[in-house]
Amino acid sequence: MADNNLGERLYDAGWNQGVLLSVLPWSVIYNVEDPLSKIARSAKNQAAPKSKQRDTHASSNIYPHNTGVAFGITRQGDSLVVASQDCDIVSNLSEEPTVVALRAFFTDNTSILRYADGNSSHYFLLDRNRGLVAESSVMVLIEKPVLLNLTPEPGTRDLATKQKFARWVAHRIGLHFLKILLERLSSRYLKIFHKCSWRMTPILMH
Repeated sequence: MADNNLGERLYDAGWNQGVLLSVLPWSVIYNVEDPLSKIARSAKNQAAPKSKQRDTHASSNIYPHNTGVAFGITRQGDSLVVASQDCDIVSNLSEEPTVVALRAFFTDNTSILRYADGNSSHYFLLDRNRGLVAESSVMVLIEKPVLLNLTPEPGTRDLATKQKFARWVAHRIGLHFLKILLERLSSRYLKIFHKCSWRMTPILMH
């Protein structure tokens, strides 16, 4: 049984928001008839009986309603960057058993670096000198005990960048979960909202 206060020990060992860790598998739920992400397409190709293409880092389980769960590693040489706030890392396992991490990669692509250094919600520039960029579309949940077997590596190197990264993560993850919430609203409730919206309009105009 893991120590409920493990988060404090992890934080003291250097695990905080903005540090890097070795790449770990991640997963995505997809429509088996029309996979969109690279990892989902790779998993579908691997599952095809006559396919000659094989990606040893992507595989899939198929579930009802034409849904599959693709899991694997998108690209060798990638890293993960811890996105969880320090307070969540320190929190007891009973309250916060996992840490959130995003894909991080090194690049010399000037377009990506420009977007990452701008107002992009997809990329964030963690370290200009190393060309280190975080990508918000790949998100991984890691149970805290896993970090005991890993070593944190430098990600954001200065306080200003760390604070900016914290604001970017809060904004990006906030939008991500708001989008999920809106997508889960049933059409019934949306119809009710539209029927009532005309009553709200005069109030909002004042």
